[in-house]
Amino acid sequence: MWAFVCQSSSSMSSYDLMLAPSAMAPKLMKMIRVEAPLLREIMAEFLGTFILVLFGDASVAQSKLSNEANGDFFSINWGWAIGVMMGVLVAGGVSGMQPVFCSSLSKIQK
Repeated sequence: MWAFVCQSSSSMSSYDLMLAPSAMAPKLMKMIRVEAPLLREIMAEFLGTFILVLFGDASVAQSKLSNEANGDFFSINWGWAIGVMMGVLVAGGVSGMQPVFCSSLSKIQK
């Protein structure tokens, strides 16, 4: 058994406080789920863009701060590509597409 300690647990029973981790996961997901569609899309776009910038800027920082000893032009390209891929994987199921892709698709008129 896994003990979960909660100071102010007036809405939770004593059984809820002593559940196995596998039994707690659905309850936790139910508690933190965001139901408002607009808020879900905003949060997904923010998280996807955050991941995109995090991976991209990290690859540039690794290359430039090491005077290109630990990275070059190709590793920067790979960092941005992985950032785009991870951002789309994180936010694609909720919001559809990243703003980067929406603006590029509007430029080629699709």
